[in-house]
Amino acid sequence: KNQTGPVGFYNDENQKHISDALEDWQDIYIEEQRWNDDRDTTWARDVYLSNGQYDKKLEIIEHKTYDVWANGKRFFEGGLTKACGEGTATFDPETATLTLNNATIENVYEWKPYYLACIYSTIPSINIKLVGAKVISPIDDNSDAIDVPAGCSVNIFGGGTLTISGGYYGTYLGEGGGLDSNLTIDGVTISILNSGAAGLWVNNNIDIKNSKVNILKEVGTYSGIVSNDYGTITVKNSIVNIETRSQAIHFGNP
Repeated sequence: KNQTGPVGFYNDENQKHISDALEDWQDIYIEEQRWNDDRDTTWARDVYLSNGQYDKKLEIIEHKTYDVWANGKRFFEGGLTKACGEGTATFDPETATLTLNNATIENVYEWKPYYLACIYSTIPSINIKLVGAKVISPIDDNSDAIDVPAGCSVNIFGGGTLTISGGYYGTYLGEGGGLDSNLTIDGVTISILNSGAAGLWVNNNIDIKNSKVNILKEVGTYSGIVSNDYGTITVKNSIVNIETRSQAIHFGNP
């Protein structure tokens, strides 16, 4: 798909506008094509001289995109790090690892109508590495912090801390059914404060080890932790504190 327009000034001496303009166009294009199974995106740009006269067309550039979104933006080849407040979110496609480095994440991605999440992935097993202190605070009460569809699992590790404040679900893993979505929390500290629905909702198994998990729910009626469809919840060498108006732990939906 070609998008054309005066995206910057181009000649042999002045090319500095081009890369910034292309990055903006890439984000727009990727959002438009999020349902497209073709992950090789192509670009062509008309470029104009400073006097407004057409110079020449920029050569086509190809980029591979990845099925991971953070802070409302998708990761792509050449765009594997996203600014998140004063920190960053960086995706490594070789290890399927999303590293949150002192990141503050508020913006969401609508992965299907009315389903919104600050972090979303369709990779079968994504690793989320916590470095330093992270905050995920969805922009509205109907947005989740971390979502994946059925068949996908999440592993949170790294030794850092994560605070999820507000929003709807803290994690919503395995939407669409099937007993093949799991959550592992290992060696981190996680606090989930006042989510509208469950703090941790997983369509199968939850494994918490070497960690501290604090779920405080002063609003809503959902349980603190939900293993949907009667999966298992395993806690080893960890402290889990849950304060809620409903059940602390529930097997089944919700």
